[in-house]
Amino acid sequence: MFTNERLDNIPKLESSYPDMPMFTVTVPGVFELLSKLNPKKSTGPDELSPLVLKETASDISVVLTFIYN
Repeated sequence: MFTNERLDNIPKLESSYPDMPMFTVTVPGVFELLSKLNPKKSTGPDELSPLVLKETASDISVVLTFIYN
């Protein structure tokens, strides 16, 4: 069963942290970061080798940019 709730009485939550500025992830930016990876470092929790990420940077930059945005 669905109900219609009033949205004008939702309390506003205050934060002691400043708002994060808006940013856009770009294909050249992702490519640059992937290209700078050190291939001799170990894998992270995702178990993707930095060498694989660096070698495939031109292929995966567009897809990763889409995911991040």
